[in-house]
Amino acid sequence: IKLLEQGAQNIYKEWFVNLRFPGHKNKSINEETGLPEGWEEKGLCEFASFVQYKVKIKKYEGEKEYLATANVDGIKISEQGEYFSFDKKPSRAQIAPPLNSVWFARMSNTEKVLCFTENTNNDLMISSGFAGFKAEEKEFLPFLFCTINSDVFSKLKDSYATGSTQVSINNKSINSIRFIEPKIQTIKEFGEKIYPSLEMINKLFVTNKKLTAARDILLPRLMNRTIEV
Repeated sequence: IKLLEQGAQNIYKEWFVNLRFPGHKNKSINEETGLPEGWEEKGLCEFASFVQYKVKIKKYEGEKEYLATANVDGIKISEQGEYFSFDKKPSRAQIAPPLNSVWFARMSNTEKVLCFTENTNNDLMISSGFAGFKAEEKEFLPFLFCTINSDVFSKLKDSYATGSTQVSINNKSINSIRFIEPKIQTIKEFGEKIYPSLEMINKLFVTNKKLTAARDILLPRLMNRTIEV
């Protein structure tokens, strides 16, 4: 998982930080901005490749698993959440994350990021302690994920965080964070290469979760010799 994540970040750095994307040698540079023609620095909420997602969860039948920020460690779900019906869910359980979206913890000095690909469990709800963006197209998700999961974003988020008791970033301040948005075609080419890696990371998280559950069931039985190998 670490190798897959590092590989995605390395390609992201080469393409969008060092501007070494395919065909970069033949690309003209804007003298005023220092960026390739067609690339632009703008507020996150002004990007064409993704939009901030603010839709609150709608009434649902049965129960959904609720994830608080405490259930997330880095980019993985570290602890299973509790299950609630709509009428009994916590007040902070406000978001049903859509596919191809990325969510980050609003709190300052906290680096927690969730990425929902097409293979992710969509029967979840998450805390309003997360803020997120939805990729306009599937191929834009890797660029969105690498942007939100970068050290640069984390430092910028913390610099705009406010509050006396719980320092965190609000929706208005999120748009104060400025990043470079490349041309859409470049973002799409990057996404076509990296999207399979994001899906593989999520599949490995699910597999590890199942293996952990199996271990927790079998180990006590092995210890008390209820079963033998």
